Amino acid sequence: MTWQTIVSYLFTTPGSEFSYYAPFLMLIVGALLLPIQHFILEGRRRLQNYRPVQELLDRVASMSAAAAILALLLVVARHANLPVISWRLWLYLYVVVVAVAFVLTLRFVYSTLLRGLAARDNELLRHRYLASPNQRQVLHAQERRRSASRRH
Repeated sequence: MTWQTIVSYLFTTPGSEFSYYAPFLMLIVGALLLPIQHFILEGRRRLQNYRPVQELLDRVASMSAAAAILALLLVVARHANLPVISWRLWLYLYVVVVAVAFVLTLRFVYSTLLRGLAARDNELLRHRYLASPNQRQVLHAQERRRSASRRH
């Protein structure tokens, strides 16, 4: 392949040669189901105690909704055979951007999210097994009263 054929392939209007409408529409519907499930149905209520996971799902739901809307616009432009928007270049650029967003989300999950969950678990254990500073002061005051009453 020469440079000229690559450029003509990327920057020409494909016409009716695009035969991937069904897979793209299924991916769009799948990408829209995550925000619907997360914001409208059970997601936020069920995970209300897990703040780091809730923040991750908020981010993933908003990114998947934006990606689905952009993919829908690209598919409609492809079908309408619009001159500039239906170039193959935008489709490949879209796939690269979605792949990069996926890798960055995985990086976030394995770096930041795991530390956030560990910190949250440590905080829960501290609240469960250690008394708060006010409760410690009350306990020490009661012990002082007992020792003072024993001396008299």
